[in-house]
Amino acid sequence: MKIYAVRHGQTDMNAKGRIQGSKSDLPLNKTGRKQALDAAKSLSDKGIGLIVTSPMKRAMETAGIIAEQLKIAGSKMVIGTRLRERDFGDYEGRLMSEVDINSLRRWTDNAPTPGGETIRELAARVFEFLDERIEDFERMAASEHFSYLCDEYRKQHGEDSDSDIMFESVERSLKELNDVAILFVVHGHVLRCMHWYFKGLPSGSNATSRDDGGAPTLGEETVIKTANCGFYEFDTEKIPPEMEGFQIVLDRQTLEAKLKRLLKSPYESSYNYGVNLCYMPDDDDFEEVTHEKYSCPVCGDETEHTNGSLWELNGAREALMDITKSRIKIDAMLDEREYCRCCAGKLVKNPQPVFKIRFSPSDQYHEARTGDSDDYRCLIAFVRSLDEYDGAAEWCNPLIDHVDRIVKMTGLCPEIVEDWRKWVKKQKRWQE
Repeated sequence: MKIYAVRHGQTDMNAKGRIQGSKSDLPLNKTGRKQALDAAKSLSDKGIGLIVTSPMKRAMETAGIIAEQLKIAGSKMVIGTRLRERDFGDYEGRLMSEVDINSLRRWTDNAPTPGGETIRELAARVFEFLDERIEDFERMAASEHFSYLCDEYRKQHGEDSDSDIMFESVERSLKELNDVAILFVVHGHVLRCMHWYFKGLPSGSNATSRDDGGAPTLGEETVIKTANCGFYEFDTEKIPPEMEGFQIVLDRQTLEAKLKRLLKSPYESSYNYGVNLCYMPDDDDFEEVTHEKYSCPVCGDETEHTNGSLWELNGAREALMDITKSRIKIDAMLDEREYCRCCAGKLVKNPQPVFKIRFSPSDQYHEARTGDSDDYRCLIAFVRSLDEYDGAAEWCNPLIDHVDRIVKMTGLCPEIVEDWRKWVKKQKRWQE
């Protein structure tokens, strides 16, 4: 299956040569809208079945114009939060001529921006998004293409065509999905990361690409045009094998910078948690006593627990796998000794896992005794640079409303978070 990636159309900041990252959410200007129309014409014969777009205004507007021109239904447009542009921190809004812009694009340099993301941190969230969703997108695009081929078959053979014969013909056409394509509408740095994902990581100090509309270079290769509405083609069948092993380990400095960026997000005070729960257990649900055996991975001893005590532990184990085995990794472990009669020295009545995290081998572990699934979901979302997480009650929770959970699980920036809490309290009193 083919993938096309298009950079958004021009904005006023682009026209002025200013650095435009995730903090600058501007719409397209007149030139940008014309560029989007031109891009739609270039893509008209590519068989686009699905559009995946960054949530930022300039990308969504570009995607909307292309979708309208290609007659792609709104249901076939997907917004990917992790596809938003890189956070350039203090460089946001500055002229490109004022900073060493090439150092921000080099994979080998991995230069941090003050208060912003490194290129590898950005790449990790883009890679992880593609890992998780690319197969879903292929199925969605194939579904759209299936409907299109059925309509074309009816046009050629009449509305009363035999359905079985039509489906057989269409399914034969879909066995090779080379005619179906997915369009990503993203940003310049995200486009570079997509190129590395599908074509391989760069090597050499000259691994850069340019925004000037010329022919960018990656070592000796000609690669991506990151001019506004320039687009590039990828093949999902040829993902380099080294992508499977790519991970970054987040250190304290990176996570603290991430938390500080989160604290600058708008605070959501309108959410009424604890209301409209989809399920509330009755007392009768816990009348029957169940027994489960816990086998200790340390000493091998078996301890019997009752009434779902291991449910929280299993959830914590799954969360730990997500945290430590993903593209974006932290050094963490679970202490399960409360579940083992031998290791704990007694039978603990209400055992809980202890989550432990450290930021370097020389650090002591920060510990959080919790089996609350929302604590782990919140931490996973934070590590992956998401804006919200899916809570246990099956609604989306803005991460900014749950900073306490992040501090509890990581021990990061307690003094900065305390100042933030005081600011929130003042805001609430002012609103009242």
